Amino acid sequence: AVCRRLADLDGGRLLLLLDNVWPSSLGVAEQLVDALPAGTNVVVTTRDREVLVQLQAEAVVLKQVPMPVAVALLQAHCPKVEVCGSTGEALARACASTRWHLLLWAHS
Repeated sequence: AVCRRLADLDGGRLLLLLDNVWPSSLGVAEQLVDALPAGTNVVVTTRDREVLVQLQAEAVVLKQVPMPVAVALLQAHCPKVEVCGSTGEALARACASTRWHLLLWAHS
């Protein structure tokens, strides 16, 4: 059903974000990409380089954010939580060290 709907759309106005793709979900990702209309932009996040090879995707390595920036982002996006000093740094480290990760899109 999703693939049929995608075929009716204008690819020049589409952005598909495939987040956290692993080899076990690669088949579904490939089906979605194959069903996209021409001109669609696709962003894939993964921690497995083989996924990028299979999708013939360009790799863009995202580096770790410096600690002061990470704390400032947490403060900005979690205004009801006390995020300062060592607490902010501990929370930022916890976010970076678990399977959870943040993908931030910033624009001005």
